[in-house]
Amino acid sequence: MAVEITILSGQRQGERLVLDGTKIRAGAEPTCDIVFDPSADSSARDRAVALCLLDDGWYIQSTGHGQVFVNQSPVVGLTRLKSGSVVRMSEFGPEFEFRVVASGHSSGRESGGNALAARLPSAHAPSSPPAPSIATTPSLARAPSVAAAPLAPPPPPVPAEPPLLAASPSAPAAASPPPSSPRDSGRLAVMAGFGVLALLLVLVLFKLSSPPAVVVVPSPAPPASDSASAASADRQPAVEGVPGKADSATSPPVSAAAIPASPATDPLWAQVSGGVLLIQVEKAGQFWPFAGCCAIAENVALTSAREAIQLGVWLHDPQSGFKGWVTHPATGLKLPIQGTRIYAVRVSSPDQQKPNDWLYTNLGLVIVDGSLPKTVALAGPDDWAQLAPGKPVHAFCYVHEGDVITPEDRLALGTAAGKILFINAHPELPGKPRVLGVKADLPKFPQGSPLVNAQGKVVAVYSATVAELEGQSQGGPGIENMHYATVIHPGVIDLWLKKSDGTAWVSTAELGLPAPGRGSGAEKQTPR
Repeated sequence: MAVEITILSGQRQGERLVLDGTKIRAGAEPTCDIVFDPSADSSARDRAVALCLLDDGWYIQSTGHGQVFVNQSPVVGLTRLKSGSVVRMSEFGPEFEFRVVASGHSSGRESGGNALAARLPSAHAPSSPPAPSIATTPSLARAPSVAAAPLAPPPPPVPAEPPLLAASPSAPAAASPPPSSPRDSGRLAVMAGFGVLALLLVLVLFKLSSPPAVVVVPSPAPPASDSASAASADRQPAVEGVPGKADSATSPPVSAAAIPASPATDPLWAQVSGGVLLIQVEKAGQFWPFAGCCAIAENVALTSAREAIQLGVWLHDPQSGFKGWVTHPATGLKLPIQGTRIYAVRVSSPDQQKPNDWLYTNLGLVIVDGSLPKTVALAGPDDWAQLAPGKPVHAFCYVHEGDVITPEDRLALGTAAGKILFINAHPELPGKPRVLGVKADLPKFPQGSPLVNAQGKVVAVYSATVAELEGQSQGGPGIENMHYATVIHPGVIDLWLKKSDGTAWVSTAELGLPAPGRGSGAEKQTPR
C-alpha cells in the first residue's frame, strides 16, 4: 500500500513524496525517509516519528524528543493515523499531510547514495503523475528510527496456473479432466491450501526485505507577485551597514506563497490568528520584523512597552529615517503606524533598586492609520481571577530571525502551548499589576506577542526570557524555556480606548525617552 506525503510548511513546503514500504521515518536524521534539515527547519531539531502499517491500519509513534502532533492532538505512544491526517513535528512545524493512495501507484526506487539525494529538494528529482490537489494545512514533526511492525507493499503479479482458470467456451470437451472421487477432491484441496500458504510466506519475506521507495514530486513554485518582484529588483546593496536605497518604499514585502501556520480546525487558531499582527520597520526601502502585537480596537494594537518605546524613538526622530508598519503577512494587510502610547505607571515609578519592576507594567499601544479588520478578545475580570499555576496558556508568535526581509521570506505565524509556573503581583505599584512565569518552547523573537487562555482571550503580553534577566546568553539548568509575560488588566486598556483618563497612557514623543536597552539576542531585530 503506497502513501503520499505532502509537506505543508517549512523549507520543503510543497514537495510531494510517494512512499511504498512497511515503515516510514520522518525527522532530522539524514537516514530518515522524510528529512527535515534542522539547519533550515530549526523547530524540527531532535524530532522524529515512525509511521508503520499494522493489521488494522497505519499508526504513528514519536521516537525523538519533544511533542509531536497529529491533527492538533499530541502523539502519545502508538497513535492511529488516518488518511488525510496532518502531522506537525513541533509547535511551530514543519508539517506534512499523510494520505493513502492506490496500491497500483508506480514509484521509483533508489539504492545506495541516490536514496538520500532523492529525498532532498533537487531540480533533477524524478517526476511522477501529478497528485490530487491537497489543502495546505500547517504541521509539526520530528523522529528518529524505531522498530515497527512491517508493512507489506502490494505483491508482484504471479503467473496464473492454467488448471485454475475457467475453461474457454470454445475448448473441446475432450480437454476437460475426468471427474475425481470425493477422496481425490479432498486431497487436492489440502494440497492447494499448503500451496497458497507457501506462496503467501514467500511474498511476506520478500516484502520485509524491501525498503520503502521514495519519489520526489516537486510542486511548481507559485509565481512571484509583481510588487515582490519590483521590490527585489529595486533594492540596491547596502553600504557600510546602511540599508540600500529603493525607488519604492511603500509596502513591506509579502511572500508570494503564504504559509498557513495552523490547521483551520483548531478553534483557538480560528478565533485568534486573524487579529495577531507583526510590526515591521522600514528604512530606505528595506524592512525588518520587529515585534508582535494584537488588534484590540479598530485602529489600536496591543504590544509590549519596551518595543513601543523603541518605535516611538525611531518614528519621532526625523534623522532616523524609519517608518513603522502593522502587517498581517498571510493576508497582505499593511497599515502605517501613527504613534505609540505607554502605560503611564511604567514611566512614573522607575526604581533603580528594583530594575525588573518594568515587567509588571510592560504594556504599550500602537495606533495605526486605517482599520484593522479583526480584533482579539481581551480577558475579563473572571478570566483574570482564574489565572493560576498549572493552567495552560497559548502564545501566538511570528517565526523569524530578525534579519532584513526578502521576497522569499515566509513570515509564518505559529502557536505554542505553555504552562503557568507562577504569578507575582507587585504590592506597591498602583493596581498591583501582575506578571506570569511561563514555561514554553517559543521562537527566537516573541517580544510583544499575545498569550491567550483556553478560551482564546488575551491574558498577557510577552516580555522577556528568564535567562535575559539573569544575564545569561542561553537558558541554563532550571530556567530553560522560561519566560515572563505581563498580565493585562482590561480596565487599564479601557482608560485609553474609552478616553476616560488622558493621563493613563502617555506618548513616547512627549516623554523624550532614550531608546531602551534590549535583551540578549534582540539586537538582531534592531535595523542597522
